[in-house]
Amino acid sequence: MIKSNPNIKPLELCGSTFVYTAYADELVKLLLDTMKLFSNYSDLRPNLDKCEVAGIGVLKGVNWALCGLKSVDLTQQTIKILGMHFSYELKLRDEKNFTATVVKIQKLLRVWCQRSLTLEGKITIFKTLAISKIVYIAYLSSVPNFVIKELKKIQNEFLWNGKRAKIKHETLSNSFETGGLQSVDIEVKIKALQLSWINRLFYQKEHQWKIIPRFLLQKNYGEAKVFYPHFAPSKESLKSLPIFYQNIFTSWRSCSSSPISPVGILNQRIWHNFYLKIENKPFFFKDLAQRNINYVYQLFNPDGSMKTWNNFRLEFGLENRHHFKFLQLVNTIPPDWRQIVRQDAPMEGNYTQGLLQCTKIIPIEKLVSRQIYSILIRNRNHSPTSKAYFNEKFQDIQNDWLKIYTLPRKITKNAYDRVFQYKIMNNTLYLNKKLFIFGKSDSRLCSFCANADEDPEHLFFTCPHTMLSSIIIFSIYAIVVHSSVQFPLTL
Repeated sequence: MIKSNPNIKPLELCGSTFVYTAYADELVKLLLDTMKLFSNYSDLRPNLDKCEVAGIGVLKGVNWALCGLKSVDLTQQTIKILGMHFSYELKLRDEKNFTATVVKIQKLLRVWCQRSLTLEGKITIFKTLAISKIVYIAYLSSVPNFVIKELKKIQNEFLWNGKRAKIKHETLSNSFETGGLQSVDIEVKIKALQLSWINRLFYQKEHQWKIIPRFLLQKNYGEAKVFYPHFAPSKESLKSLPIFYQNIFTSWRSCSSSPISPVGILNQRIWHNFYLKIENKPFFFKDLAQRNINYVYQLFNPDGSMKTWNNFRLEFGLENRHHFKFLQLVNTIPPDWRQIVRQDAPMEGNYTQGLLQCTKIIPIEKLVSRQIYSILIRNRNHSPTSKAYFNEKFQDIQNDWLKIYTLPRKITKNAYDRVFQYKIMNNTLYLNKKLFIFGKSDSRLCSFCANADEDPEHLFFTCPHTMLSSIIIFSIYAIVVHSSVQFPLTL
């Protein structure tokens, strides 16, 4: 009925028409009359007591008097649409959207603090019950720095009972295979949520909301699908975009890992590339892009050598005035890239958009927030501090850290046993030697033999008393496992 009403004119924006979005002062009465007529037949009615009207742009702050609807001044108040508060008063908007949510998270965690949870249990609670409360808002808007800082503080206090952290947050947020407990990194989580917006933008199903961002991307960069590995737009072009999109580009630039394979290098987009610079800045040659010159592979021959000017000119129909730009393009290719391609040049490549992860390209269609989060954590390449400590201590042992980190998760499901082993792996199992230094123990000597300092190495490897106990326990365990006779075991 709205579409067929000739008096309801659509809004013209970015070369498209928006029929359900229009100028309120002209159309509110027409819309309400249309809905009233529809209600007579459908028995479906809008709740006009909850309907609000607000001015935006040059009409912000205007006190409307339209058909008895509540008027909202967006310079002093907020209007709520689909769970999000909008306002020109940024402090008020952030308070409504984020501060209230942060308070809810704090109240929730106070309840869970009263329980005797392991470190891994606390991580699970924070991921599933706490940070999930802010996911929806973070997915749709830029999150202020003060909110991220406050959430980090709340997380740290919850995990460590308000005390100083014994293990680095970067270590905890690593995967199990790299020495972590998969704790959530709030800043990375927010980046991943916002970057998953790219997947929705280029998903095949059409929606009107996609028109504006695609229009802005086309206007600034010549095309909408600009999300290639290491895409790094200039600061000047970013300023013309909304803050949310600016954050998207800033996060995207840090996602891709450095190209180390021939396919990864040849797949690189030439324009606005972080690794390809002229006068120390990424660049864009519009006239060459219009000739469909876009990828690094177009500068190479099948055998891995660089193309000559004559071959390049004939292939793309260039003129002599393009010779200097060709030389600039060739000189932007890093020497190590040339060497890698020359040594092992693939005859064919799969050139597509997406994130570059080591030796492969992950297409945009598969970039969901969970996968992006995993890539960002992996690209950070953080190594636990204790790893270097043990490598130095046991130089004669070839340490397989993947097995060391995953073993506790394979041999037991008991949460306390896993945490105990995790403390050992991170050198945070405090025994008499360290407790004496902290003033928490009267002696630094072993509680069993009293002949040496009590630390994990002595207690589990060299102490004669604990070594004997371990031999007895494992011997009985072996008998029970391999015996066909069932009998109760008491230790």
